[in-house]
Amino acid sequence: MGSRHLGHTIKELLRQRGMRPTQLARLANIDHGQLSKIMHGKAFPSIESLRRIASALGVSPGTLLDGKIETGDELAHAVEHLAVAFYSLRQLEKDDRQSLVSMVHQVAQLVSQSPDQVEKLIGQSPGFQTERLQSGD
Repeated sequence: MGSRHLGHTIKELLRQRGMRPTQLARLANIDHGQLSKIMHGKAFPSIESLRRIASALGVSPGTLLDGKIETGDELAHAVEHLAVAFYSLRQLEKDDRQSLVSMVHQVAQLVSQSPDQVEKLIGQSPGFQTERLQSGD
């Protein structure tokens, strides 16, 4: 992946978040001039800078590198599935609910590191597939 691709991804994420490059530079603790070079494909960030930029944008470094950004529709669909899942929590015993909440926290940590991998794992889950068939998705 070239540095122009990375710059395009950063610009798209800034647009989606309604942020300015100066805000990103401040949040990521990166010199604004260096960020500008990265965004215009004239420089590639260090691993640490890439991590800070990703964190400031609320994505994983992998998302910046592969350029796969979730759209609003994909996020709305994911939130809908989460709402159904959390509604179902009320039917569980207290210990089961606590175990599930712990698991959700672990998945949230994994999502911040590798969202594409989590989506792949969830999509392959037999329980998820059964639930989708029963709900008509």
